Amino acid sequence: MRLSAPVVPMPRGFTQEQILDSEPKGKFLYRPGELVWFNKNITTWGLAVISGRQCKDGSARYLLQPLSHPLHHPSAVSRDQDLLRPWLAWSVPAVGNQSLQNAKYDQVPWEQIIPQYPTDPVVDGSILAAAAIDSSFSLFQQDKAALSNIGEKFYQGLYLGAEKIWVFEPVRLRGPGDGIYVMVIKKIIEVPNAPVGAEVVLRGDVYTLTRIPAPIQDRDLPRRMEDDLNFRNKVEQTPRNPLYNDWRIVEPNARKLLADVKGRWYETEHLLPILQGRAEFDSNVENHIVGDCGVWMNSRNDMKAPDVIQKDRKSTLGRAVPEHFRVHEGLDDSQPFSIPDTL
Repeated sequence: MRLSAPVVPMPRGFTQEQILDSEPKGKFLYRPGELVWFNKNITTWGLAVISGRQCKDGSARYLLQPLSHPLHHPSAVSRDQDLLRPWLAWSVPAVGNQSLQNAKYDQVPWEQIIPQYPTDPVVDGSILAAAAIDSSFSLFQQDKAALSNIGEKFYQGLYLGAEKIWVFEPVRLRGPGDGIYVMVIKKIIEVPNAPVGAEVVLRGDVYTLTRIPAPIQDRDLPRRMEDDLNFRNKVEQTPRNPLYNDWRIVEPNARKLLADVKGRWYETEHLLPILQGRAEFDSNVENHIVGDCGVWMNSRNDMKAPDVIQKDRKSTLGRAVPEHFRVHEGLDDSQPFSIPDTL
């Protein structure tokens, strides 16, 4: 089993929220501003945006705003973490109103069609809103002290579709064959006067998951990835199968575009039991099998819709949430809020 990596001071400019999201076995799977599936009742799931998150009695709890059409917004709800799923965990269903199959949220004449709507307009509104969010992105927290080429701007993070992604963390990448690839982002760069699809460039090292006789030494992996390797090897290494799981670098200092990114990278130990089911996951672990949670997830923007750059998260969400909706930035938020036990 790999020894624990030394604790490295966080790079300049890290906020308390970013540090929290970088910790192995962190308290929260989901982040403020992200789009998630939430359990509405025993059998029904809906789509919502995370307004805030808190830890109560050792458990993560989230304040959610369900998505909807612009003429009616359901009340906010609160849910525990086990009642949420990542947006990319499931495929979105088709809208109930057949006339809106290929419609764009902002192009629908909601005021005209709601009075005679044939199905539930809130559900259809949430589906169309989610599709618009999935093909949008926005940058946040510019690093004005970073050295860059003329006109380029560096950022600490971006909202990419449904998810919130930080610099210095891994993302799932599209790659050749059935291999598992991730990029550890070192720079998020906004490029001036770039063609559509190249407005943002990601710089970092690309790795592939492999099995080898001895662990690779002297690398700079995020602590979450190191912790995940420790778990994988603890489960899968046996006298009959002595190989190590490890991340092998295949492209140092790579340049990738947003279209190359499948989505956030999640620790298999924490997300796979939710996607696979605890009983099946535990059974596999007993048989020294871990697998990878990315195999169970969709990729962002599988429909290949053109990416739309937005000013910020609020403009991305648009009329799908109430006008007063706010994303609470966790530990860095200057205005405390509370999540009630029930809503």
